Amino acid sequence: MICIMANAVNSTIPITVEVFKKHGVDNPKKILAVTTQNVIRANAFVAELKGLDPAPVNFPIIGGYGGKRILPVISQRTPKVDFPLDQPTALTGRIQDAGTEVVQAKAGAGSATLSMAYTGTRFVFSIVDMLNSKKGIIECSFVKSPETDCTYFSTLFLLGKRVEEPGYRPREDDR
Repeated sequence: MICIMANAVNSTIPITVEVFKKHGVDNPKKILAVTTQNVIRANAFVAELKGLDPAPVNFPIIGGYGGKRILPVISQRTPKVDFPLDQPTALTGRIQDAGTEVVQAKAGAGSATLSMAYTGTRFVFSIVDMLNSKKGIIECSFVKSPETDCTYFSTLFLLGKRVEEPGYRPREDDR
């Protein structure tokens, strides 16, 4: 598996798939862009809003990697917490602008280096768990996808035996 953590994944993944295809060794189902950073930020924001420990919070993100292309899947969040009617819109905006928020907080002195390291570590641990036959590992990843009119899309992704199924929708028996 190839896991890419580079900006901008919206461009990097299609280029990588095409390079591998040109050399006859491609399997776009095993070339993944790590979009976990958006999930981690969303988890932290929800935990902060609700006074929760962020570790068990899971707030899936689909769509693209940055800005308005980031689409939080509020209905799939765990734990199931209630939001006042106006809060999901504000939360979605904050999640979509989180990268900019980090850069502005650093006043031009860098980007989200530590959170990228944490993101990569978490994703690699998920891959290692999958390689050790752990079941039910679900990450969000920007992949070649048949789910939309877009050729590439960030979607929920079940790692493991059915890794070839982008757009996977988790069922209770997979957790």
